[in-house]
Amino acid sequence: MLAIINEPKQPYYSPPSNKVAHIIEIIKEYVISAGKAESIVLYGSIVVCIKEKKALPPTVNVLVVTRDRLSAKAFSNEIKSHIKFLNINLNIIAHPISIVNSKLEDVCYLFSDIKKQGIEIYNSGRYTLNDSMKINAHKRVYYAIRDYRVWFNRAKLFFQLSITSKQKNHWGLTAFNLHQCSEMCYTCIEMVYKHHRTREHQLSILRKKIKKLDARVALAFPTTSKKEKDFFAYLDLAYASGRYLNVEEFPIIEEQLEYWFKETAQLISLTQIICREHISILKTIRN
Repeated sequence: MLAIINEPKQPYYSPPSNKVAHIIEIIKEYVISAGKAESIVLYGSIVVCIKEKKALPPTVNVLVVTRDRLSAKAFSNEIKSHIKFLNINLNIIAHPISIVNSKLEDVCYLFSDIKKQGIEIYNSGRYTLNDSMKINAHKRVYYAIRDYRVWFNRAKLFFQLSITSKQKNHWGLTAFNLHQCSEMCYTCIEMVYKHHRTREHQLSILRKKIKKLDARVALAFPTTSKKEKDFFAYLDLAYASGRYLNVEEFPIIEEQLEYWFKETAQLISLTQIICREHISILKTIRN
């Protein structure tokens, strides 16, 4: 039985012969057997698939609410290792009940949408999800402006630090600071749009997610040529290698550094344009 969270009196029932329902039941069993789940909620395209009896989507999104903190990534990998035989792309996010309820109270769009539109397939009965506050247009503008200021300022700070570290010939730290500047830019856009950020440091993953919000971010760090792809992938390594490896272990050439500076500056400019435009749209809605 799959019960829609916001419509508990009208549960959705999938017939046992339904392949999608069978796969969901397997996921549910393995997550529960891990002994950490208080609630399991399906969200995203899988919800449409269930309601409209369509084929399984490319990605199955699952929110696992736990009693205590745990590593979402480790938990996700643990479950995936057990259900590899299903041959599906499973995206699991796991958070303790305290965090989920806090996010709902703070009007985090991701969790609010999951609470409103998701399908809960398991609940231990020990906890309940808070009702999401109703956010008005004025509040939404407030959050967008606040998030923009916080994350855009961080991006600019890391860019300044990269200039300072380059002047001191610390190229590894320069690469790390440019990586962090780029990460802050992607995060800034996501926060302005969603009031939620993906806890991820890999730039390629963040870039792919933010492109879905505004394709213009792809103008920075284009990946049309092999050299561009290689340079971007090498910058991705700087999050750890730029700090902990020496110049022999993580060599950087001047061409790479100049390219990273140019593209990061472009990303800062695009972030400012995209965020300000979106805030202007929100203000128009508010007025």
